[in-house]
Amino acid sequence: MQLKKLILFFFLVICTTNISGQNIAAGQFHSLAICSNKTLMSWGTNLQGQLGNGTNINSTVPVPVSIISDVIAITADGHSMALTADSTVWTWGSNLFGQLGIGSFTSSSIPVQVGGLSKVIKIEAGDIHSLALRSDSTVWAWGDNTKGQLGTGTNNSSNVPVPVIHLTGIIDIAASGQFSLALRVDGTVWSWGSNLHGQLGDGTNADKNFPVWVGTITDVKSIATGQNNSYALKNDSTIWSWGGSVHGQLGTGSMASSALPVQVTSLSNVASIGGGDLHVFAVKYDGTLWAWGYNGYGQFGDGTNTNSSFPIHVSTFTNVQIIANGASWHSLFIKNNGTLWSCGANFNGELGVGTIINHAIPVQVTSACPLLTSTESLSLNKSELHVYPNPSNGVFSIRSEGGALRILDSRGKIIIDRWIEGPLNNCQLNHLDEGMYFLQLRNGSSYINQKLIFIK
Repeated sequence: MQLKKLILFFFLVICTTNISGQNIAAGQFHSLAICSNKTLMSWGTNLQGQLGNGTNINSTVPVPVSIISDVIAITADGHSMALTADSTVWTWGSNLFGQLGIGSFTSSSIPVQVGGLSKVIKIEAGDIHSLALRSDSTVWAWGDNTKGQLGTGTNNSSNVPVPVIHLTGIIDIAASGQFSLALRVDGTVWSWGSNLHGQLGDGTNADKNFPVWVGTITDVKSIATGQNNSYALKNDSTIWSWGGSVHGQLGTGSMASSALPVQVTSLSNVASIGGGDLHVFAVKYDGTLWAWGYNGYGQFGDGTNTNSSFPIHVSTFTNVQIIANGASWHSLFIKNNGTLWSCGANFNGELGVGTIINHAIPVQVTSACPLLTSTESLSLNKSELHVYPNPSNGVFSIRSEGGALRILDSRGKIIIDRWIEGPLNNCQLNHLDEGMYFLQLRNGSSYINQKLIFIK
């Protein structure tokens, strides 16, 4: 490969640790998990091939996904998506609206590559549309666009990726229902698509087919979506929500919807957020799990089927590391010891425990492969690494109190390992091959904040 200059800008903010939920995914009625060898397992409903094993037969236990390997991230709704180490996107399952992005409307029971899309760093599955964030901070979308959820300025659907207009500097994306969210590096949130319940957060209920600024909220570090609502985790570790709240999913103590962001009641020191269609989870720094919204199938995991309009402590389950994001009536978690657990609805085996019995208390999925788990730890005052643009146009800078800095290639080989004392500014690295790398920063005894970086 041609040698070119590594030109990256790294912006480090002192805030909470970002715990990725993309090692596991909860679809509408199926589940996915990445194995430690970066292959995939799936279970649950398979009527449209969403398990990706070449059949349409449901499974109550994990089964291998065909063909695909080197998987680094997944997401699911009615269809499934995977991001591989070469930064390409693969999709399978339902394709009635072109949500697989393969230029047709034919569903697939095995993974197929989304053409014309490279250097992707994040993927998100909506109900019947899909999003991808590329390393140049642009967002691409495909599938149904009747509500403007592709963000192209029109309502024309597309079965191939098309660029979302008027977006720059994007570092995160989220999708659910028929709308989409994006987070910019400056901490602002942008939204587009269906807005019947105020889920775009712009103070109106009018749909938008182009991104609009959620102007009353700033300093955001991560975003998430429900079926008709949106969530933002700020750098001060508080959660803000907007949109529909018929089951209390805004977490404000009432069932009132809001077209502007409102703070989730009495919840602080939050490390991560996630959840499903109508229920939401937060993990605090101490590893405790909190839930609110719809709990009709026991998806909170608290042993009840009682809804809540404010966050409740799920005392039956501790030491949570990863929450699966998805559009579902079930929930998936990875604990700090790397074990996989599930709870909630189990119509077609989506809990992965060999039965179709619902569970209101988390049960361990023992037949899954050894899982790919996050190396990030939950503790206060960790440093979070933001990469923008990726790649950029000149400078490598870090703001930190100091620590060990590593860059690894896609096979895990350490390319650079050095200690930095305080801020590192105006550092340029040359003569690395074109491709994908990982950056790690250590504060304390372990490496945290692994991020993808790209050389072009």
